[in-house]
Amino acid sequence: MKLSYKFFCIAYVIVLLATGIMGAFSVNATLNTSMDAKEEQFVAANKYACDSFMSFLDVTYGELKIYDQNSIEAQIIAGAGMQLKEFDIKHKVEVSSALKTLSHGECYYSYAKEEGVLLIKSVCCIESGGIPYYLMASADCSDIEAQRIQMWKWYGIAVFLLAAVSGVLLFVVAYRVALPINRLSLAVSDVAKGDYGKTISIKNGGYEIKQLSDNFNKMSLIIQNTISAIKDESEKQNMFVANLAHEMKTPMTAIIGYAEMLNSYNLTQQESKRASKAIYKEGKRLEKLSLQLLDLYVYRNDSLSLEPVALNSVADQLQSTLMFHSKKHKVNLDINLHNVWVKADSVLLLSLIYNLADNAFKASREGECIYIFSEDTGNEIKITVKDNGRGISPENIRLLTEPFFREDKSRSRRLGGAGLGLTLCKEIARLHNSQLHIESSPNVGTSVWFTVAKEVSYE
Repeated sequence: MKLSYKFFCIAYVIVLLATGIMGAFSVNATLNTSMDAKEEQFVAANKYACDSFMSFLDVTYGELKIYDQNSIEAQIIAGAGMQLKEFDIKHKVEVSSALKTLSHGECYYSYAKEEGVLLIKSVCCIESGGIPYYLMASADCSDIEAQRIQMWKWYGIAVFLLAAVSGVLLFVVAYRVALPINRLSLAVSDVAKGDYGKTISIKNGGYEIKQLSDNFNKMSLIIQNTISAIKDESEKQNMFVANLAHEMKTPMTAIIGYAEMLNSYNLTQQESKRASKAIYKEGKRLEKLSLQLLDLYVYRNDSLSLEPVALNSVADQLQSTLMFHSKKHKVNLDINLHNVWVKADSVLLLSLIYNLADNAFKASREGECIYIFSEDTGNEIKITVKDNGRGISPENIRLLTEPFFREDKSRSRRLGGAGLGLTLCKEIARLHNSQLHIESSPNVGTSVWFTVAKEVSYE
C-alpha cells in the first residue's frame, strides 16, 4: 500500500473514532443533564404536592379521607405540583405489598413507558394519625425523549458531514505529504537506471523532506562526479595502454627488423655496424621508456620526507648540468634563484626543474633565452621556467601532463621524447605538496611554475 493511502486510512480512522467517541459522550452528557434537570423539577413538584397534602391533614386533624383523585382536595394538591401530569392518593389497602414497606416521608421513584410516552413516577408515604397515605404522582418526559431523538439525529448528520469533509481534506493532505516522497522515489529510480546527476527541487515539504531532497541532490551529484571520474580514469588507462603499446611498437619493429637483417643477410661490415647501432639506439630508447614508467609508478605510490635544501646549491647544479643543452641547442640560459632554504627532496627538485628546462630548450629557437627564476611569496618560493619558443595551443595545455601526450608527435619522437616528462614533473610537484601551472601562447612562449615551502628555521 502506498504511503499516502496508509497515512489517509490511519488519520481517517483516528478522526472518525475521536469524533464518534467525543460526539457520543457530548450527546449523552447533554441528555443526562436535561434528564437530571427534569428529575429535579419532578422531585420539587412532588415534594410541594406532599407538603400541600400534609397541610390538608393538619387542617382536618388527620381525618381527611381522600379516595377519589377527582375530588376537590386531590385536584388542589395536584395543582400545587404544576409539573405533575397525574396525582393520586391511595390507602394502604390499595397499593402493592412492595410499596407497603415505605415508611413515613420516604419516596420511591421509577421510569415507565406508557402508550409510547416516557413517564417518571413516584410513590411517597405519609402517615397521619397512624393512617398511611400513598401519594402517587407522574410527570411527562416525552420532551426529553424527543430531544434525545433529535440530538442523535443531528449527531448522525454531523458525523456524516464531518466524515465526508475530513475524508476529502485528509486525502488532499496525504497526497501533498506523499508527493515530495513520490518525486524522490522517481528520482532515485532514474538514478538507478543510469541518469546520474538527477536533482529535484522541493519547496513545500517540511524541513525533513527538504533535508532529504538536499542530501539526495548532493548524493546524485557526487555519484555523477564519481562515475565521470571513473570513466575518465578508465579512458586514461585505455589511452595509456594504447600509447604505451604504440611507443614500444616503433623501437621493437626497428630492433626486430635490423636483427632479421643481421641474421638472414650477408651484410658488409659497414652495414652490420649500422644495423647494430640502430638496434643499440632503439634498445636505449626502450630502456629510457621503462625507467620513466618505473619512476612514474614509484612517484604515484610513494611519499617523500622533505628536508631543508639550499636553493642556491640547486642553481649551481642546474648551471653545470644545463650548460651542455645550452650549447647543443644554441639557446642562452639565465638562472636566478633566491638564496633561501626550502623544504624539498634535492634530487627530485633538481630533476623537476631539469625536465622543465629540457622541454624549454626543445621548444626554443636558436639565439633565444631560457629563464629559470624564483619569487618569494611569503611562506613559499615560486619557481618558474620560462621560454620564448613556439608555445602551446590553449586546447592542449590541460593535456600536457597526460602520459604519452605530445603536441608535435613527429618532432618529439625525433628528439627522443616519449611524452612522459611532464607527467613525471606533475607527480614530483605533487610530492612537494604543489602542482604545475602552465601558461602558454602559440609563437609567444611558455611559462611553467610551481611552489615549494620555505624552511623558516634556516633563514
